[in-house]
Amino acid sequence: MAVTETQANRKDTDLSLPQLAEKSKAIANARKIALEAVQGLGLFSAVIDEHPKPRDPVHPIGSWCSIYGMKNNLWLDILIEAELEGAEAVFRELTGSPTSAASDAYDLLGEIANFVRGGIRKVMSSEGEESLVFGTPKEVPGGNLHSAFHYPCTKIQTYFKADDFRLTTTFLIHHQMPVSKTLGKLRPLDISLEAIPTSLGSTLEVLAKGVPLSLAWIEKLRARYMKETKERQILVLTPPIVTQLFHPKF
Repeated sequence: MAVTETQANRKDTDLSLPQLAEKSKAIANARKIALEAVQGLGLFSAVIDEHPKPRDPVHPIGSWCSIYGMKNNLWLDILIEAELEGAEAVFRELTGSPTSAASDAYDLLGEIANFVRGGIRKVMSSEGEESLVFGTPKEVPGGNLHSAFHYPCTKIQTYFKADDFRLTTTFLIHHQMPVSKTLGKLRPLDISLEAIPTSLGSTLEVLAKGVPLSLAWIEKLRARYMKETKERQILVLTPPIVTQLFHPKF
């Protein structure tokens, strides 16, 4: 059942990791899923580093993506972090290319992010949980990594090593409830959790489920339904604030 915006603002963002793991098999197995994703990309020597050494933070790079589990109302931001030089070296090793660039390093981390998200989604599906994903992995500027790690939420952070390569996966987990909003209260980045048909009973959709709203979309919806006698409401999901650190336009 949808909640009001006021109720949603009272949501429990301080669920402990054991509570979350009890709710979701994907959360309980997050570290294993991440390891399988890293190895599945071709880094077969990768293992979890239980005692990571301090790393030089001069050239950190990251890749971010997200997934939302509808059954447990869990929003997961998935962040993959490495050092630029190491990621470039691994790219050369995996592709056999004699040279590499920063863009190749970001592509490598983006592929790892895709593999991790795919593993999480597969486990959610095995439990009968519908999940929503939003776009492809995005590059994260190094300066935003520090801010993201200090954001107050439940975190699962795992360090990996594959020979000389060091990699970190971080899950930022929020209990994020859907909210029923009138069209007048919609904001950019709200995500539609229901399809809006062109007319009552129609199978044609103006807006599909799972679409992040832009200002243009919101204005289009308001213009289309402004003459209705009963103010239309739509079920939406508002991403956590930290998500905007990763990609301002989501």
